[in-house]
Amino acid sequence: MNRANVLSGIVCLAFGLLLAWLASQVPNFTMTDQLGGRFFPMLVAIGIIICSIALIITGLMNVEIAGGQVGGKHADVPEEEAEENTPEEIIAEEPPVLGMPAPRARLFGFIASMAVYTLILNWVGYIVASLIVFTAMIVIAGERRPIPVAAGAIFITAILYALFAVIFGMNVPEASLF
Repeated sequence: MNRANVLSGIVCLAFGLLLAWLASQVPNFTMTDQLGGRFFPMLVAIGIIICSIALIITGLMNVEIAGGQVGGKHADVPEEEAEENTPEEIIAEEPPVLGMPAPRARLFGFIASMAVYTLILNWVGYIVASLIVFTAMIVIAGERRPIPVAAGAIFITAILYALFAVIFGMNVPEASLF
């Protein structure tokens, strides 16, 4: 049994249940939004609850998922070397960015991207803001080839627009500058 995963899952489950209870207190329908104010918080709460239950189950079954790679091995590292490299050694091999370890720099890059997104969303509208920010986030994640970066940003923007504006019928921000 992986106690850290079980304990983390229980804490996240409690948080998800609290979030679901708080979301249930929000009025259901509004004049401008068909889904109402409780829809998105409830959706997030359900996602947290499902993931926390999965974390508890994998912890109880002692299923280990190492670093997000299948089997815990890197595709570009030979099998005999993969067992010798720990995640800390692999992180240490990445060159620092702006004087900090690369994973921390990526985290701050993602946070900064989302801050910029919230600032420019009402100025340039959903589509332009999403294309800019998703492009930046894909580059921060490590992709440098222009075609996959552009295709990824366009795909993510289109999927989210279809989900929220078309399927859920929600109003997406429009540009105030144009």
